[in-house]
Amino acid sequence: GVTGVQTCALPISMAATVGSAHQSAPINPAKTYTVAAGVNFDGSKDGGNGVLNGFTLAPSDQALAASSSEVLQALNDEVMVYSATTGAPEGAPFPKSARSFFNIPNPSPAGCSTLPGSAPFLSDPRAFYDASADRFVVTILELEGFYGINNGCTQVSREWIAVSQTGSASGAYWIYHFGTLAISGGVPADYPTLGFDANGIYFGFNDRSEERRVGKECRSRWSP
Repeated sequence: GVTGVQTCALPISMAATVGSAHQSAPINPAKTYTVAAGVNFDGSKDGGNGVLNGFTLAPSDQALAASSSEVLQALNDEVMVYSATTGAPEGAPFPKSARSFFNIPNPSPAGCSTLPGSAPFLSDPRAFYDASADRFVVTILELEGFYGINNGCTQVSREWIAVSQTGSASGAYWIYHFGTLAISGGVPADYPTLGFDANGIYFGFNDRSEERRVGKECRSRWSP
């Protein structure tokens, strides 16, 4: 059960760094925003993980973000980009493994991971497109050494964030990350949530005690 709400402060320097890469203007209340039906198409399936990563995860958690020209889909552990007008995959360099997309190193010490290729354990992707800033934002959670995951590795509970450098989902990204253990009393994060407004990007986590399995929400905010 939820036992309380904890507000988590991130280091000012880290907040300033993210803010410099992501600044959005308020939505214009006088502007008319319209929604139109678009093309229907099949996204990526969990089988793609086997090709990219050498393993699959169940359930294949997924995230979706769309601009007027592109659709980005993130899974455990794969990132794809499609044309929003035709539904066709945009091709190289996608599809990408999440590990490659976020440029995540192998967990330490060397060889501690039980996954193929000594891969990190990644799950719970999230994504959105900020129309005001014309930027895609994609996040994913890394866990090592908790819940029976890569038990021989140094304990890690880390949120990775990718912010597109332009309005293109298939272009270059700025990559950031922050650890959650310091802001949660050493309890690993689970089931991250993601939101944004003109002032910042917001994260929520379930902090589950290993002993009591008690859920606690931790709200973090990054702002420019």
